[in-house]
Amino acid sequence: MKIALQFSKYGGVAAGSALVDYSVFTLFLFFSGGLLPAQMVARVAGGVFSFVLNKYWSFGAKKLDTVAKEGRRFLILY
Repeated sequence: MKIALQFSKYGGVAAGSALVDYSVFTLFLFFSGGLLPAQMVARVAGGVFSFVLNKYWSFGAKKLDTVAKEGRRFLILY
């Protein structure tokens, strides 16, 4: 049951990340007009959203001391 709950949280975070990515992209594109800057900022925003929510909500991490190491790993995979 715990795995199913984690998986559903992970899926929800993925959907939220896509929504954040799309929203930031649309806003940046509207206000700046450049495709590449809008895409770059949107990807970073979606990635940060995904990392933070998955770490603390989906997987229930309590420690802050491993953020740098895990962040590097996430960045490589992202």
